[in-house]
Amino acid sequence: MLNLTFYHTEKIDNSKDFFKVAFVLIDDICIEIIPNSKKSRRNISECKLSHSKIITLSIVTNTLQ
Repeated sequence: MLNLTFYHTEKIDNSKDFFKVAFVLIDDICIEIIPNSKKSRRNISECKLSHSKIITLSIVTNTLQ
């Protein structure tokens, strides 16, 4: 079970901070839910972006529109 209750953010002043906070939350969730078979793919060294970064970009760009 995911436990996100230990995160606390009072105010996010700009989009740069919003990206950072979103990435930290999403990265922590991805670490817990992505299966080990996906974490250790053969071509992982060739990846330009991690799963967490792709998901963060998708969510944040849709949120800011």
